[in-house]
Amino acid sequence: MAEYYISLMVEKNPDGPYNLSGYCYGGIVAYEMAKQLQSMGKKVNKLILFDTAAFDYQEKHSPFEKINLILNIILAKVNFFLNEPGAYLRRKKGYLL
Repeated sequence: MAEYYISLMVEKNPDGPYNLSGYCYGGIVAYEMAKQLQSMGKKVNKLILFDTAAFDYQEKHSPFEKINLILNIILAKVNFFLNEPGAYLRRKKGYLL
């Protein structure tokens, strides 16, 4: 996904510099895009992540630990929806506008 988005960006702006951002899973994609762009020798000015899971990439996590982290994120979102459905839906609607 990151490689595809980079190809579209570089087609329109081959020289950069680039400002990237992403929400939730998009933040992980934006992070990967920044790494790939830098490995291509391109300049990334900013990388902004919104509500993105912060995995410690320096340490190796077992598959069980990764699944546990992801499940905790999902459960937090479900809990927010169940306890405050109005606030949850207003928040989502704001991101979709």
